[in-house]
Amino acid sequence: MSEIGCRKADELRRNKEAKFEPSDLRFFVSLQFKKDPFQFLDFRRGIVRSNHSPPASGLLARLGMPLLPRVRLRQFLLFGLLSAAASLAGAAAEQPVFTAEKQDYDMNSGETVLFGGACVVLGDQVLRADQIRYSTEKGTAVATGNVVFTSGSRRIMADRVEYHFKDGTYIVDKPRLGDFPLYLRGSRAEGSQDKMVISDAEASFLEPGPWTPTLAASTLTYDEKGGRILSAQFPRFGVGSVHPLAVPKFDYKVGLPLRSFLSLMAGYRGNLGAFIEPGLRLPLLPGWRLGADIGMYSKRGLMFGPGGDYAMGQGTDDEVKGHFRSGFINDYGDRSLDILGRNVPSDRSFVSWEHHQKIGPRLTIDGTLGYWSDSEILRDFRPGEFFNTQVPDTYLESVYTGANYHISLFGRFQPNSYHDVQERLPELRLDYLPTPLALGIYQRFTASVARLREDPPTGASPALMSDRSDAYYALTRSFTPREWLNLTAVAGGRITHYANTTGAQANGGYTRTLGELGFDASLRMSGTFDYKNERWKINGLRHLLTPRISYRYIPEAEQGRRFIPQIDRESFSTYLPQLGLGDIRHIDDMHATNTLRVSVENTLQTQDAGYGSRDLASLILANDFHFDRQPGQNKTSETNIGFGLMPATWLRFDAYQSIAPQNLQTREFNTGLTIHDGDIWALRLSTHYLSGDISEYIAEYMRRLNEVYSVFTRLHYDYRLSRFNEQTYGLRQILGRTWSVRYSAMIYSGPRREGKFDFHVQVETLGF
Repeated sequence: MSEIGCRKADELRRNKEAKFEPSDLRFFVSLQFKKDPFQFLDFRRGIVRSNHSPPASGLLARLGMPLLPRVRLRQFLLFGLLSAAASLAGAAAEQPVFTAEKQDYDMNSGETVLFGGACVVLGDQVLRADQIRYSTEKGTAVATGNVVFTSGSRRIMADRVEYHFKDGTYIVDKPRLGDFPLYLRGSRAEGSQDKMVISDAEASFLEPGPWTPTLAASTLTYDEKGGRILSAQFPRFGVGSVHPLAVPKFDYKVGLPLRSFLSLMAGYRGNLGAFIEPGLRLPLLPGWRLGADIGMYSKRGLMFGPGGDYAMGQGTDDEVKGHFRSGFINDYGDRSLDILGRNVPSDRSFVSWEHHQKIGPRLTIDGTLGYWSDSEILRDFRPGEFFNTQVPDTYLESVYTGANYHISLFGRFQPNSYHDVQERLPELRLDYLPTPLALGIYQRFTASVARLREDPPTGASPALMSDRSDAYYALTRSFTPREWLNLTAVAGGRITHYANTTGAQANGGYTRTLGELGFDASLRMSGTFDYKNERWKINGLRHLLTPRISYRYIPEAEQGRRFIPQIDRESFSTYLPQLGLGDIRHIDDMHATNTLRVSVENTLQTQDAGYGSRDLASLILANDFHFDRQPGQNKTSETNIGFGLMPATWLRFDAYQSIAPQNLQTREFNTGLTIHDGDIWALRLSTHYLSGDISEYIAEYMRRLNEVYSVFTRLHYDYRLSRFNEQTYGLRQILGRTWSVRYSAMIYSGPRREGKFDFHVQVETLGF
């Protein structure tokens, strides 16, 4: 009953328009007194009892309720608000509401004592305890025994809470509180509704436990008004009750993820020897996690480098985020040769940085820095990162988005000396998106100016440079004679001017003017079939068939080639190239185009049990037909085939094939089969084949044994060389729902910088 009364008091206090009606007295009543006389309602008898017999007045008189001259301070269900207007002059306008099962009055201290489910409500602050002593003279409430103090979204459990109604401050003995993912405790806390300072504090990142990351500090400040900021001076970090690491400052915005808070890798690798690699990222400033990565290698020496990440204003128009890391080592081991066959120096280092920023709703800035002192440093010391980024990139781009256009400033730079990089120093570009004109005609326009440079590291070929201005304009008109037929005519032109050229076959610069004619056509057809299959959850079938035809005629595109340094040149690819003149990126290395592209897209769908439809299978076939051929080019290109089979959520098969129709020889063939049972187990089988270069099979398997352990393996077999290039066997363990520990053993075959064997243990904090 007391809990109901507390909730009712809180509800009516929050409702500014609530009126006191006689029926409300079933839950609570608000009374005002000048001193300590104590009155309460006995709801069982419907009367008011008092220590004294003042004349009936105010609310009680209006209700016509009698006052009895004598009171027995015994059991009751609910009683009213105690607030002395005279003694609490200058206090908050909102008055506290009290409820309890029993009450008494201490004549010696002049305090009202509330027992059994005692509760005090003041606005969004609620104080509950076994016993609450309230002093009207001091304006305080002291709660003891199973104390729970709620202030807004903050919930504090404590042994004792002393609350001051005059200024809204409080003192807490042995506070314990949580604000996910943090759990805080200490010997004492003082605070207000906006801020709290905890003495002898300890913060646990996730639920307290022997494996939980923790922080200890003599004083810890929790600033809710400032944005839920947790801060401390000279805190100590550790795990559980052990805190060996001291830092000068700690600032953390509660709610931001604390992923990769701590990492550790240790083991043995053939080219490094025994090693240990600890890493730490601490929220030393709001939005910033700063720290360092250390590597100690028995065959190489000590590597050290600062690192960190930052994230501020996420999801807003002022978002800033990024991360950086570095490493420096004097390598005394066997360094071998770099990608150019040169000796790797002993002083080695790397710096990587990625940055993303929004400035208002229209301007974004993105950048990447990839500095490696030599081509092999990441392969030697960070093989996991090298697998994803084998050629470092350094660029900075700013994009302004207008109502129907983009303006970008892009620079690509080469801080290293062992890879070919097409530098832009910089490139300014305008993209005017398709906009309607009259008669259903749309226009499209792009323009750019750039300073280009490429300085090959080997010196075998001359350096290339040019100042290039480029513009493209096109008109398109779509026709839809039927809802299933669409035809778009295209006419465009591109003018490119080269000046200050270096490295071309002939000097003097050049201006090239090209025209484009073509069309794109598509035919959309569909058919439905009343087929059902309970096992595969098929509820009807729909077949979507879309034939497409595209044609482009770009005559004399190779004109002026001897005056043009070929910096933006065509790169190797087994896929069909871009057809449109405005979409071609290798504009320094163009060829005449007179090509017809034919493709057919097939999609098989069924009705999804939740909403809409889901794809069961897809098949795409595409071919180019060249009416004007380049030297060595066939009249018909390779047939590109893409196939996907997704009959259930737990099964997926993908395949890509490039096959020559002249002799049916396969140029490229890649497949992938994935089968999984939720997060219990997963199997991935894949093949990669490229004629004359690659023929390999890869199998990956993972199985969760229980809530703590799972096993995994990866086998990489090279069919051409008849060997397993890589074998990986491992075990994953979860410690305290906080740490992920991976035990991995890898066996390599063939000549590799990594050696023949690698065993390591990797420890990382789980994201929370």
